Amino acid sequence: MQSFADAFDEFMAHWRQLEFFSAHEDLELLWKSRGSKNDAVRGMIQLCAVFVHIQNGRRAGARSLLNKSKALLAAHLVDSPCLAQIFSQTGLLLADESFELQSIPALFDAGLETELRRIAATRAQEGE
Repeated sequence: MQSFADAFDEFMAHWRQLEFFSAHEDLELLWKSRGSKNDAVRGMIQLCAVFVHIQNGRRAGARSLLNKSKALLAAHLVDSPCLAQIFSQTGLLLADESFELQSIPALFDAGLETELRRIAATRAQEGE
């Protein structure tokens, strides 16, 4: 089985390249391989799917998944200001018809990566 760190690094590489479907798949494999019912990782999977919907021109689907992802990650938003910011900014961007997908990586700074890695690692350990 691939290590958590390696799987998360693959997710991050795909995210930065705007390959959101692949990022989604990376997290889903990690989630399933650990037999976890981890809501935090599931919320991150859904966040990737938000951007897959955007890439395919399905804004309504993106909005719906954004709300579901936010609900799954709600417990982490207080301790994760960067994650809270990505939800806020993505919601604003979805409301703007001139939204450019290329602006997404700018939302994902090193602070958010650190927060997501911490959340996912903690939850992955709990699910093992």
